[in-house]
Amino acid sequence: MEKNLILKSQANEIFEEIQRRGLDPSQFQWEERDSELHGGGLLVSALIHRPTQYYFIFDRRYEERYTVRSPGRDTGIDKREVSSWVGQRQHVLEWLNCLKREIEAPDLWGAISQETKLAETASTSGASNTPFSPKEQEKISAQLLEIERYLNTTQNLTVEHTDFVKKRLNYLEEAAKRQGRQDWLHTTIGVLFTIVVGVGLSPEAARELFRFVTNTLRWLLGRILSLP
Repeated sequence: MEKNLILKSQANEIFEEIQRRGLDPSQFQWEERDSELHGGGLLVSALIHRPTQYYFIFDRRYEERYTVRSPGRDTGIDKREVSSWVGQRQHVLEWLNCLKREIEAPDLWGAISQETKLAETASTSGASNTPFSPKEQEKISAQLLEIERYLNTTQNLTVEHTDFVKKRLNYLEEAAKRQGRQDWLHTTIGVLFTIVVGVGLSPEAARELFRFVTNTLRWLLGRILSLP
């Protein structure tokens, strides 16, 4: 079968652009795929981002160059004709930017789902809305510190994000002194959601945060919520 693959020097340029954007080159792999546009009998180069299965295909149709990429700038799949390697390379750079955008975008719907599950547990935990005792307030302060440490050690937070997390958890510490336990649980859920969005946690990191908080506050929730 005929092949029309990109050159090693061109692949090296893309490697450098991946690194320049702070992405991990080891998460990408090259494949040879059947051309989608040539009509059969031609293998072309495809670059795959393995964790997401997003891809960029350096397609050809006879002497014409095409790019087939996912994600596109504002579509799931984007196909374009280009006149040269320079144009194809520019499309790769745009694709890497779109890929980075999608990888780093927080899963707001997923976060809401976890928030809803935790809220349901809070509502059915049997906890009354009585105030926290001084001893319980001390326990909450210690556990909020655990949550802060968890985020600082498991996430690569910027200085701004670290400060943001600290301020939001400090707010919860003060709220425990004036709110009943049911009200405080619901306030906690809202604050967790703002942390997920404000820090830009990945879907998996958001699930792990809710799981950690649920286990940390099991004495208050009354039972452990099993998160998938």
